[in-house]
Amino acid sequence: MENFERLVTILKNFAMAANSDPPIPLDRTRIRLLALPQQAFENILRQMDFIFVFDLSLTSKRVRSMIKEMNFQFDCVEINNMHRRKSIVFRNNYKEPDLIFRFDEKCCEWGWQIQMGKQAVLVRGRNNMQREYYCETKSFESDLKPLLDYISSVFRFRAGFAQIELNQRAAKLRELIEHPIFNGRLVIQLSGYLRDGYRGLESLLNKYQSLEGLLINFQFIRGYFDFKDIFHLKRICFVDAMWMKREDLLSLEFQRLKLLCHNLCGEDVNLFIKHWLAGGNPELRRLDLSTAYGRNIEMVKVLDGVNVVLWNKKKRDGDYVMDMIQSPYTIDARRGYDIERSDGLLATILQTDVSFYFLVWHNPFNTQCVYPNKAYRIVNNL
Repeated sequence: MENFERLVTILKNFAMAANSDPPIPLDRTRIRLLALPQQAFENILRQMDFIFVFDLSLTSKRVRSMIKEMNFQFDCVEINNMHRRKSIVFRNNYKEPDLIFRFDEKCCEWGWQIQMGKQAVLVRGRNNMQREYYCETKSFESDLKPLLDYISSVFRFRAGFAQIELNQRAAKLRELIEHPIFNGRLVIQLSGYLRDGYRGLESLLNKYQSLEGLLINFQFIRGYFDFKDIFHLKRICFVDAMWMKREDLLSLEFQRLKLLCHNLCGEDVNLFIKHWLAGGNPELRRLDLSTAYGRNIEMVKVLDGVNVVLWNKKKRDGDYVMDMIQSPYTIDARRGYDIERSDGLLATILQTDVSFYFLVWHNPFNTQCVYPNKAYRIVNNL
């Protein structure tokens, strides 16, 4: 055990030295480490903080190939292109990020370069405890594709989440919607102001068929943006949904819908549930209405005329999986009210301190995955 820990320490030092300023030449001991069998090499790397594993991927093609064979997988890669906060984040379920690249768009006179595939990146610092690189770039939008190309050539991600501003500069990012790093499961958060005559959103949404979801974090007038066009996506969230009426809720079909600021009431939800009981919204997974930011949902009015029963552990699990893109978790649904449609499909009506949920059980017993029992502190997790 002592020798194993010593190997981990040596390999960490090797990774940091090879990517320091200036790079430190390898000695014979470090070279011999690379001659270890693949399984022994993997056992060592699995004990290291991921920032050191990433350091090692930059040292040579041979090391990069060895790391790729280990099949490092993450829940989500996050791209942040908001204001001056540019970043790429590697995230696994319910924990601090495994790795963060923070980018400043300014000219720095000091630092050192690392080579990520075809892209040279200027690094001005790092924080091993926080697993962060601090980098400089002249144009984050232009540099992003070669960076993602390199990352996806070595590591794997279950899905992707990107925060994008509504401006012409960010329009370049629409070209990356189908990038293989997102595994065909990209959710985009669009933020900013939608003005008359702005065509960037239209050009972006020309490719929204490839998206898994959209988080709409901007105010709009219906003439500028037809919200009905996105409801075929698997995940939809409106930060400002004060415009949504009862008729919209009943006429639209969706899988996962989350509304933060809204004006829907108990009677509206009651009619929606009866619509579902009659066979409407066959692909529905969940409806999430915030009561912290939106209108309070009166449970008495929701349940009016609806035949409900209490939880029966023989019919479904006690915990419902909130399969969020960034950080999945489970919610305790034991104290909810259950209803059963004529085709046998179960749903649960549940209210917490911050949200009202209508949860559909397409898989009543989900024992394959283990998730934490509360949400990670991510704003607008979808």
